[in-house]
Amino acid sequence: MSLLIGVGGTGQHVALAVSRLAQIGALGDDIECRIVDADNSSELAQRTKTAAGYVNPKHGLYHPLGDQVDPFLTPFDPGASGDRGSEVTVRDLALRNSARDETRQVFDALFPPEQAQQGVDDGFYAQPVLGATAFAAQPDEESLIDELASQASSHNDVFICGSFIGGTGAGVIPSLVQRLASETDNQWYGMFHLKWLQPDGGGNADIGPGTMDRNMRHGSDYFYRHVRDNLRASVLLGPPPGGKDMIGPVTKLSEDENESYYHVLAAFAMNRLKYDAATNYDNDVAVLNHETEQPQWLLHKEWYDDRTLLDRLQSIAYAAELLDYYRDPKHQQLLVDSFEAFGDKKNLPAGLYESLETFDDDMGLTTWSSMGDFKPKLVDPLLERFKHRREIFEERLQYFRNVFGDFQRPTINDEESELRKRWNESNQVRLPSGQNVDRVNYLADRLIEHLLRRD
Repeated sequence: MSLLIGVGGTGQHVALAVSRLAQIGALGDDIECRIVDADNSSELAQRTKTAAGYVNPKHGLYHPLGDQVDPFLTPFDPGASGDRGSEVTVRDLALRNSARDETRQVFDALFPPEQAQQGVDDGFYAQPVLGATAFAAQPDEESLIDELASQASSHNDVFICGSFIGGTGAGVIPSLVQRLASETDNQWYGMFHLKWLQPDGGGNADIGPGTMDRNMRHGSDYFYRHVRDNLRASVLLGPPPGGKDMIGPVTKLSEDENESYYHVLAAFAMNRLKYDAATNYDNDVAVLNHETEQPQWLLHKEWYDDRTLLDRLQSIAYAAELLDYYRDPKHQQLLVDSFEAFGDKKNLPAGLYESLETFDDDMGLTTWSSMGDFKPKLVDPLLERFKHRREIFEERLQYFRNVFGDFQRPTINDEESELRKRWNESNQVRLPSGQNVDRVNYLADRLIEHLLRRD
C-alpha cells in the first residue's frame, strides 16, 4: 500500500487526479492520501474531500484514497492565536511566543506590512517565505510531523507532491521531506510541479509570471541542493518553453479545480517511479518526454494490468451508455416489471434469483409476486444507484476530455440486446449473507462491473 501526501493547492489537484484514476482502476496499488494545507474549506477542498462528487455513503461509495472522514492536516493552526481569532496572520504566528521587543523589531524589518498581515487561512499567494515562516513558527509542527510519520509507517512507499511556484507547497515541502524521509524507513518519492499555471492577469495581482519564475528557479535550486538526496526518486513536471494547448500552463484560474495535464502526468509518474527506481541510482530525477507526434500518448500508455488509460475510459463510456438506457423512463419499466429484467422472472439468472431468495427476511419480501414490496425495497434503490454511478462516469469522462481533448467513445448499436447479454452473464453475481452487508449497493456494484467488461 502507498501513501500520497499532497501539499498545498497543487497537492490537492494531484490528489483529485489520482482519486479519479484509482476509482476507474488505472492505478495498481491501494493508495491512501493525506493533504497538508491550511485551506480545507474552499470549493477545491470540498472536491478533494468528496473525490469530485464520488463519495456517497448512502450508496456505499467511499473515498477511493482511504475512508478517513477528513484527509486534511493543517500545517498552521490559525485558531491557536488569541490575537485575531480566525483571522490569524503570519505576524501573529511568528511572534505569538515572543514577548521581546527586539524580536518584533527584527520581524517587522524583514517583512513588509502586506506580507506580515497576510492571513494564514487565505493561502500565501506564491510567497514561499510566508509558508516557510508560518510553518517554522507553528508550535504544533511536531504533532504534524508525528502524524505523518505514523501514517507513513504503515505504508511501503510514500509519494509527496506539490509545486515550487506557490506559497504553501514551496514553503513547506522542503521541511517535510527533510524531516520525514530521515525519520522513517519507507521509500520516499517526489512529484514536484513547476509552472503548470500562469495567471493571465486575473485574481491576485501579485501572482504573475515573474513571481512564479522566481519561485520556480529558487525552488528547483533548493530541491537539487537540499531535498533530492532525501528521496529514492523524483520527477519535476512543468510545461516546456512555448508549450501550448494540452501541455501549456493553465491561464484561466478558477476558485474550484483547475484541470491540467500535469496532474494526470504526476499520477502516471507515481505509477512508474518506484519501478524505474529499481533499475536506476538512488536519488535519481526521472525524465518524462512528451511525444509531440502523439499528443495523447498518456491515453495510449499501459497503466495497470496491461490496460491503457483509453481502454478504461472507453469502458466507463460504454457502461454509461448502457446505464442511460435504464435511465430512460420507458426502459426503466423493463427492470421494474421483471427484475426479471426483460421478461418474466424465469429469465432472471439462476444465481442471482437464488441469492435474492436467501435474504427474503432482510428485505421484507414475502413472495416474489409481491411487487408492491419488491419495487420500493430493491428496484427503486437500484435505479437510484445506477443514476448516481452514471453521473460519476460522466464526470470522469468530462475531466479527461478537458485534459486530453476529445477521444473516441464506443458505439452501441442495440442497447437492449447488449443489456440482455450482460444480464445473463450476471449468473455469477451472488449476494453475500450477513446483517452488515448493504445488498442493494453490492448488487449495483456487481452488475455495473459486468457493464464495464467489454469482451
